[in-house]
Amino acid sequence: MWAIICFVLLGTVAPLHNLFETARQAHADGVPVVLYVSRSDCSFCPAFEKEVLQPVIKSGEYDDVVFVELIMDSPDLVVDLAGARVTPAQLAADLDVFVTPTIVFMNGEGRETVRRLLGYRRNDYAMFYFEQAIRQARRMSEPRSLGSGL
Repeated sequence: MWAIICFVLLGTVAPLHNLFETARQAHADGVPVVLYVSRSDCSFCPAFEKEVLQPVIKSGEYDDVVFVELIMDSPDLVVDLAGARVTPAQLAADLDVFVTPTIVFMNGEGRETVRRLLGYRRNDYAMFYFEQAIRQARRMSEPRSLGSGL
């Protein structure tokens, strides 16, 4: 319920608690996971959230996409793709994330499907590139229809 309130009313991203379950549910639904990796001391993260992430979420155009945030320096343990409890810093390292903000686009199997976005520089194209990557991740996560032959 809290995640729905976060997404719809506030335009914010739900904190990641369990990537294994998040990916499993995304796989069942045939939708991508957009993993936003931040740090509490990230100087570019608030601008990215305000200028790009929140408007995209609030638009409603991507309601089928799972947005979650991993705060690298949080003390709270999270569950990784293998089902192990790890620190957020360890999960970020396992995903080769060392810069914030980083946006990782993955399918429900946990495989990165679109080139990740690293850092944030204010420009007129930031939202365009973000939305383009989301749409591509969405296409890469759709269930493949079999046997159509056409």
